[in-house]
Amino acid sequence: MLTPSTTSYTLTEGQTLPTVTCSSDCNPVCAYSWTKDGQSHTTGSDLQLTNIQRGQTGVYRCTASNGYGSRTSSDVSVTVNYGPGASISISPADTTYTRTEGDTLTDITCTADCRPGCTFVWIKPDNTNFTASAVLSLGQLVRSEHGTYRCTAGNVAGESTTTTSVIVTVQYGPGTSITLSPPDTTYTRTEEDTLPDITCTADCRPDCTFVWTKPDNTNFTASAVLSLGQLDRLEHGTYKCTARNVVGMSNKTATVTIQYGPGDSITFEPTQDKIERVENQTVPNISCSADCRPPCTYSWSKSNSIRPNPLSLSRVTRNNAGTYKCTANNAISRGTKSWILIVKFPPEIDSLAYNQGDVDMTEHGSKTLICKVESVPSSTITWYYKNNDTKLFIATDVLESSYTLTTAGCLDTGLYTCSARNSVSNTAVTKDIRINVLCSPRLDPRVFTDRKMGLATHDNLTMNAMFLSNPEPSSFTWTFQNSSHNSFTELNDGTDNFGIHNAPFTSNLSALSVGTRTNIQEAWFGLYNVTAINSEGNGTVTFIVAATGKSII
Repeated sequence: MLTPSTTSYTLTEGQTLPTVTCSSDCNPVCAYSWTKDGQSHTTGSDLQLTNIQRGQTGVYRCTASNGYGSRTSSDVSVTVNYGPGASISISPADTTYTRTEGDTLTDITCTADCRPGCTFVWIKPDNTNFTASAVLSLGQLVRSEHGTYRCTAGNVAGESTTTTSVIVTVQYGPGTSITLSPPDTTYTRTEEDTLPDITCTADCRPDCTFVWTKPDNTNFTASAVLSLGQLDRLEHGTYKCTARNVVGMSNKTATVTIQYGPGDSITFEPTQDKIERVENQTVPNISCSADCRPPCTYSWSKSNSIRPNPLSLSRVTRNNAGTYKCTANNAISRGTKSWILIVKFPPEIDSLAYNQGDVDMTEHGSKTLICKVESVPSSTITWYYKNNDTKLFIATDVLESSYTLTTAGCLDTGLYTCSARNSVSNTAVTKDIRINVLCSPRLDPRVFTDRKMGLATHDNLTMNAMFLSNPEPSSFTWTFQNSSHNSFTELNDGTDNFGIHNAPFTSNLSALSVGTRTNIQEAWFGLYNVTAINSEGNGTVTFIVAATGKSII
């Protein structure tokens, strides 16, 4: 018999089995032995198992025997339970997996040596239980499944003393995760403003590299930060941030609009900023443009008169000549540029006048004439004395010229001509002005006067006295003296065979007084004076008349 009589024991590894004693009624005394699973185990009546181990699990029997026979006890079943300890393993045996999001991960099975059989738990990267199963089945991977998975095993005997980890690296490209900071995707700034740095970020595994591409599609910087600083108009455009890793790439754009005024960029089409035309010729339309952002509006102005762009003048007159200003204007600033139209035309004499007084002047005085012309280009002004077409003075490249008559004489009376000419026309334009030099009467030096005469008695006497006088004489007086001892006596027309005939010649400042005496007598030989009087004074011409053959004093 067995004491205790229990025939089944379940122990945990390391425990001690209560001593089981085998006894039998026999004579002579029996000998005892124990077998385990049919194999000799120990001798003696007691079955003692201390610090029991998993290998001691089995069916134990006690055999009692003496010389007369043997007898076997009932089976004693011993079950030794044990935990997984460090026996945990995985299949496949790989502990690291690198996959791309969307790939399928092969199931991973966790095993362990346990009695009774273990239960398994896979713990997720966030330390929460994933599944109460020996199999880690992730299937098609998503990025949130990235991390380290740990398998634990346990039963009534204990938990695994170690964990087996599987590192799952889930790679993914930036996709739609790319963002900018600040988040604005459009910036409008004025040239020379400072743009804050723009940082490009993205959720990528492995980490992305970043490249900013300039508007001309060339790489700007191999950095996540777009740093433009103080803006220049050439930096206007759309900048593209590209985030890239081994899995893929994505883009995000930021548009930088740089505004600026026209500055000094104004140009003309045709390009000349000065045009010359002869009056009544045509001028093409002049278009004004400039580099501006936003685009400029344009207007033309001249003498406070506003005109649209392009400037349309067509057939030009002198009134169109001058400086035109094109104004380019936008929200940033305005700029102007001048365009000059020179309209050439032949001279016209605006005025021809005395600097003071009128036509008359006194003898030996001076008088200045001023001639003003309108012409483009300036004119050559020539002064003439018209009476004999004498050239007096030339002034070149002028619009005004003066001529001064100094120490004027009576014979300087007449018309003075201002003549103007320029390169536009071969024909000069002229204008006359008169100077009237007042003088007292005197013998006209332009005419020969025979003032010494020899006559016979009974001859006829004719004396022609030609005076230079301006104005013409108001009167003529003839007188006669036959001896130095006698005084002059006045001669009257029709008396003592004496005749007087006066004839003025205003056009050439001459005045003729003719004295005649018929059938001359001895007493009529002597000195004859004729005196002319005008407002400026008087003058006398003397004739000497003597008998033929006698000396003339």
